[in-house]
Amino acid sequence: MEGKFSGLIKIFATALLMKLELILFSGLLVSFISINIATASEKNNAYLEWKKEAEAGDIRKQVSFGKMSMNLGDYKNAMLFLSKAANKGDVESQYYVGLFYYYGKGVNKNNTKAAYWLEKAAIGGHAIAQSDISNFYKSGRGVDKNCEKARYWLSKSVVHGNDSSYLNMGNMHLDGICAPINMKEAAYWYSKSAENSNAQAQYNIGMMYKLGEGVKQDAFKASQYLMKSCDNGYEQACEYVN
Repeated sequence: MEGKFSGLIKIFATALLMKLELILFSGLLVSFISINIATASEKNNAYLEWKKEAEAGDIRKQVSFGKMSMNLGDYKNAMLFLSKAANKGDVESQYYVGLFYYYGKGVNKNNTKAAYWLEKAAIGGHAIAQSDISNFYKSGRGVDKNCEKARYWLSKSVVHGNDSSYLNMGNMHLDGICAPINMKEAAYWYSKSAENSNAQAQYNIGMMYKLGEGVKQDAFKASQYLMKSCDNGYEQACEYVN
């Protein structure tokens, strides 16, 4: 049993690395594609007009222009205007500013500032930010390690039902950091995340079914989860798909 467990830990090495399961551009509806402008000149004029309105101080325009800039890969302007909105209390902007500091987009990478803005967004009720700041406290990245806060923020995020919080809850019970090792609990949370099409969770629960850890060994279920994970772009899962 001990050998099998240690093997499972090795297989999940990537899953246990603290990382933000975040995609900067997902769900952003603001782009020039949707503006339906005919010429490059008109596009440029529209861009400058949006920027002018954002510079006037309207928080809604700052958020919209910041997102547009981010969508275009102009992180400097995205950071400039989203940080203005973030300082005015816009929760979504606080989340993005946290990401920019974490990834070093449009600003120098700074985990302390990333943690500060993610926690601000978490306090404002942003579910993904709550899951992310939980990981910061769990690993001591940008903040002092604090398991109580890690558990607190993750429990808040789980209520919202987002797949990344389910995944992180599974990781917490698998790696035993800030929670007791409990393979059944890990399998439960990975299954919930997998149901929401999280590719990493699909891989994790697939491997648990393959090895019989936390669940009854089931080659068919293992194959199904690993296939879904591979189809969703998780390369490690593809190694187990015939």
